[in-house]
Amino acid sequence: MTDQPNISSAGELCGVWVDDAGRAHLALATADGGRKEQVETFRPFAWLGDAAMVGGVAGVEVETLKGEGTFRWLAHAPERAAFEEFVREVPDGAVVDWIRPLENQYLLQTRRRLYDKLIFPQLRRCQLDIETGHAPGGGFSDARNATDRVLAVGLQFGARPRLLVLEEETDAAEKRLLLELNDVIEAEDPDVIEGHNIFKFDLDYLRLRCKHHRVPCAWGRFGQKAVFRNSRLKVAERWIDFPRCDLPGRAVVDTYLLVQLYDITAREMLAYGLKDVAIHLGITDEAEDGRFRFQTPAIDLDLRVSFLPTPLGESVVIRLLTSSKLYRFSDLGLAKDEEKILSELIQKPHGIIFLTGPTGSGKT
Repeated sequence: MTDQPNISSAGELCGVWVDDAGRAHLALATADGGRKEQVETFRPFAWLGDAAMVGGVAGVEVETLKGEGTFRWLAHAPERAAFEEFVREVPDGAVVDWIRPLENQYLLQTRRRLYDKLIFPQLRRCQLDIETGHAPGGGFSDARNATDRVLAVGLQFGARPRLLVLEEETDAAEKRLLLELNDVIEAEDPDVIEGHNIFKFDLDYLRLRCKHHRVPCAWGRFGQKAVFRNSRLKVAERWIDFPRCDLPGRAVVDTYLLVQLYDITAREMLAYGLKDVAIHLGITDEAEDGRFRFQTPAIDLDLRVSFLPTPLGESVVIRLLTSSKLYRFSDLGLAKDEEKILSELIQKPHGIIFLTGPTGSGKT
């Protein structure tokens, strides 16, 4: 990514991760727009309401703070192991508090900010989106199914697109695709990875496929793997549960969550899908749709095309329908009771039937 020539980003903090030994690993911007690693010592700390709570924990030092507030002492641990021992020994009901995670402690202790004086074009950004497939009759793609796979990974680094495509529908080819993704992320070294619904779909799907092939989710900096955990976000009166993905030294931005926080006060959005958000924010007035036919002596296809402008270009979806074959209900894989209900409904003189489901679930 090209920096602005008259504004230097050298030395700006672009990522931080605290290892098990308590050392802070930093990703610092260089003058040419790259990133370099630096390691600093770090002393974890906690605020105390009673200095006696650190008794018995080796190496923990107590500093008396000025003022008459609730937390009148500050406990410093020489390393992470001593700090974690101190935390385990804290009795229930004790007046004590500390910042989580330790990376945030480092930022407060050193009075530093991530990306502090970077201008937006100097931030190394990566947009990520995956396309998946499923076995015939399998419904929506499920990463837990051995035959459902990642078909492609779309990446955007600034103005540079990168498309990783499955060579063939085999386990060996999908494993190579996942390893290639690891290599590309390491080589491009983004500060931020972004996507829409990236926590609940893209990254979680990749996690499960990596687990299937015993491929490490090596998407973090400093040679570290992704860390997954269950998390919750409160949006007004609602709770959103999602599988959070933390990447050491990098930030993950999920616009599906951010747009719901954006809409808390106005409550103007009816849905939070990517197309709905693009229309609401004025990126596009509406999706542009069309259709055409492709004929050869061997096949007759009806192609349904949808174009959606985005800030990074146009998103295009093409659905391929076989025009030469009509399907019966029995061809669709419906359960017998469902087939009977649907057959009765379509005999009604009036009414409407809704076919719903996420993209790729088989509505067409």
